[in-house]
Amino acid sequence: MQVFEIAKEVGVDSAEVKTLLGKKTHLEKLTDGEVDAVRIAFAPATKTEVKVDAKSSILRFWSEIKDHRIQCPEGMIEFSEFVLIAREESTAGRWLLATDSRVTKDDPARMWPEIRVVVNKPFGDTESRSAFGQILRERVFTGGKDEPAIVRGLGFLYALFEESEQKMLSGLPSLEVVIQKAVETKSYINCSDWSEK
Repeated sequence: MQVFEIAKEVGVDSAEVKTLLGKKTHLEKLTDGEVDAVRIAFAPATKTEVKVDAKSSILRFWSEIKDHRIQCPEGMIEFSEFVLIAREESTAGRWLLATDSRVTKDDPARMWPEIRVVVNKPFGDTESRSAFGQILRERVFTGGKDEPAIVRGLGFLYALFEESEQKMLSGLPSLEVVIQKAVETKSYINCSDWSEK
């Protein structure tokens, strides 16, 4: 099965499947495991729960673990390059946010505390924005002499941004400016705090 075929099956754009799996084109062939991962990420819990405007419920889950894998009863939830794109009401969304009845409200903080949901607006207060910038700097500049960690640091930082935004970032003069852009345009909610949002 190709990217565009599974995208059509689950009712999303090919770009969302490409982002989820780290594929370059909509014609790339997928393994059975990748097809299953897409079905879990985008499949609604029940057919009647699909929202009319499904685009508004698509979330960007951001992990500190590059290829994070979490077992749920329906199969494996798989991140690619620190990111999982999934509908809020999908199996993956319901499991990670503890809105599935089989997950307790304490499970996200206990079992996957390193997973957050990216929000496309900055934190409301200066202290939170400053702390967010510090988190990013600590993760990015982990090489010797505070050099950027190419895979772990840069991948973690760029995973905050959608593919269209990443193209714009390549024109920025330094990593410090990219971090500042993240602080000015992004924030996050811990999965464990989702029910309180």
